[in-house]
Amino acid sequence: MHFGSSTQWVLGFPDRANQLAQDSIALARRLSHAPSLANALWRACDVFALRDDLAAVMTTATELIGLTDVHGLPMPRIYGLEILGWALTRSGRVAEGIRRMEEAEGLLVRIGTSVQAALALGLRAEALLTAERYAEGLVQANRALATSTQCGERADLSRIHRLRSVLLRHLRGSADPEVAASLETALTIARQQDAKGWEIGAATDLAQLWAEQGRRAEAYALLAPVYGWFTQGFETADLKDAKALLTDLG
Repeated sequence: MHFGSSTQWVLGFPDRANQLAQDSIALARRLSHAPSLANALWRACDVFALRDDLAAVMTTATELIGLTDVHGLPMPRIYGLEILGWALTRSGRVAEGIRRMEEAEGLLVRIGTSVQAALALGLRAEALLTAERYAEGLVQANRALATSTQCGERADLSRIHRLRSVLLRHLRGSADPEVAASLETALTIARQQDAKGWEIGAATDLAQLWAEQGRRAEAYALLAPVYGWFTQGFETADLKDAKALLTDLG
């Protein structure tokens, strides 16, 4: 159930993912089993972050960190610090957020593990994007991609390529060929993984880029079938963005 919630999001079922996250936490509380609760809170943070529910992320991550203080659970603590730092940064508390993420990085280095290292680097890159520190963010995104290759950690690979394209766009402009190349790679990986949750974001960004280049019909043809596949989650940011773009293109 823990992993099922974030998996359902990636597969394209945001509402189901959210319900599974809530059910997982409720079950872990009934069991009064700290490791199970830590895992449930961990995966729920994933889902809440993907829904861009910053308040829920901060509340859940804070509880997760407190739980690890009591029970000594190093990996959940590292993730809790990472995702809390991400949410703080996204909510405008940039210095505090970056500090939390640096604390998490120090713990990760001390433990010497590469588990979910690519995800952690991707979160830092996104936080730096929010802070408008684009060059630093690109460094972290490139590190995330290299780490993914080294460790075989591919769960967030499409998302990281998409993030890299946004950072490149800020640094070099939309005409830079690497912007489109990163989005095309993100889209290809999402399709290979049947990851509709990642595909909709990559398709929206690529369609937006094509529209700016005057390729409006192609943009609509790319995005419409991806958006049309979804049956839930229409209040999420990616689907709202996709719908707005389709309305403009139509």
